[in-house]
Amino acid sequence: MQSEDMRIPNDLLLRTGSIMEKYETIARETGSSFNIFDIANIETDERKMCRILHELLSPKGRHGQGGAYLALFMRDCMGLPFDENAQVHREYRTDANRSIDIVIEAGGRFHPIEVKIGTGEGYEQCSHYYEFALSKNGGKDTQLYYLTKYGEPPTEETSKALADDEKIRCLSFSDDVLDWLKQCLALPDTIRKAPIREILLQLVSTIEKITNQSEDKEMNEIVQLLSASAQHMRSAKAIVDSYEQCRMHMAKRFFEALHEGLKDRLGDTLHAFDEKASEGFLELSYVGRREVEPGITLVFIVGTNTKYKDSLFMGFALMKDGANYEDADMAQRLKPLFVGIDGYPEPVHDIFWDDDVHFEGKAVDILNRTGEQDNYFKLFDPEKFDAIVNSTIEQALAVFAKLKPV
Repeated sequence: MQSEDMRIPNDLLLRTGSIMEKYETIARETGSSFNIFDIANIETDERKMCRILHELLSPKGRHGQGGAYLALFMRDCMGLPFDENAQVHREYRTDANRSIDIVIEAGGRFHPIEVKIGTGEGYEQCSHYYEFALSKNGGKDTQLYYLTKYGEPPTEETSKALADDEKIRCLSFSDDVLDWLKQCLALPDTIRKAPIREILLQLVSTIEKITNQSEDKEMNEIVQLLSASAQHMRSAKAIVDSYEQCRMHMAKRFFEALHEGLKDRLGDTLHAFDEKASEGFLELSYVGRREVEPGITLVFIVGTNTKYKDSLFMGFALMKDGANYEDADMAQRLKPLFVGIDGYPEPVHDIFWDDDVHFEGKAVDILNRTGEQDNYFKLFDPEKFDAIVNSTIEQALAVFAKLKPV
């Protein structure tokens, strides 16, 4: 009886694997997996996504469609009439040296758009942008457009009470941007121009993916398999129950192996492995080469913090009395200590400069929150595990070398 019970889960895993293999084959044959936004990891990178939006919105964009796309966006997303003399700006600097993601100047008015996909919000960020736009508009009626995946409003910390009196208009990728892109695709000139049409189709697919609107035939087939019997569902439940433990076990293994490879080359360890999984935070931190001010130490970090990004990153931060220390002004002052980094123009947290970890051309998400991170699953292949660890070590040493010798 025990062998029979064991055969059922094994068969379930094999059949699930066969379904996955079938759809991987279909993707290879049709080229459906070749999505430039996914390959370049643009879907979760706000700066890159803003560049694409800016290019599409700009009447001077390389799409060659003039103001056609902007006219649709202003009408359907912003509720504004189109102005043939409109200008679209990216990373518009305010008087406090902060950057507004996208600005549309049309009809003598200044319209700021703040885009949020996954990063945290800066303190009173929206309030500042609104006040700046209000001054640009001579004190006349002004709105800040706040674009997120699902149209969520900003937090009170970043907006104060702006949302209460309709000074903020929330837009969504899931509805507003998708509808706008589909209307752009329906334009005759877009249909006739294959390069533009295909890029827009890929962008639509990417946004449907990040807003959970993609039709997932593979998942539907797996759901049918799991729902076919009580034993299948018991097995699926057991797998789900153990998944989190497996995930944390792999994260610990990875960081322990990484630490072993780095400890002799980077000096004394401040704390080898800091586990705050409930906060989405895992890291290795190493003492830097100097105390930059009394009680404040520069540290080198390899870790993940999903408050800002899911992928594994490495970079430099400040610590005071053993805790992370945030000081944007000091971060800027410390830039001369480094070679070849620009730093954030507007630091919003204690990590003031970092690089993502990559393996075989893709970012590494050590906790795999999206469920689709191929490099995460490679960690469970012993050869790939060693290769990812060694690659991370080499990248870490290259980044650490940017700190000038004393």
